[in-house]
Amino acid sequence: LQVGHFQYKFIVDGEWRHCGSQATERDEDGNINNVVVVKPRISEFDLPEANPDDRPLSPSESYNFSMPNPEEYAIEPPQLPPHYQASDFG
Repeated sequence: LQVGHFQYKFIVDGEWRHCGSQATERDEDGNINNVVVVKPRISEFDLPEANPDDRPLSPSESYNFSMPNPEEYAIEPPQLPPHYQASDFG
């Protein structure tokens, strides 16, 4: 969508309906419509005051490649629920 203020509705079973769990407003005829406001996207490169250290880490930079503590993965798996123990899973 382009930048702007948009009203919309849904057609459900042949009737125009708005969604009560989303933002609404009345149009010039008094009809209730859902509304969405599309704001301009500002790139991080367009913000000269942005500190490079404040940007979120990319996935590869967020990994530290350390091994987990053996206590975290060396435990027994949980028991099967009783209704599975009598089936082919147990």
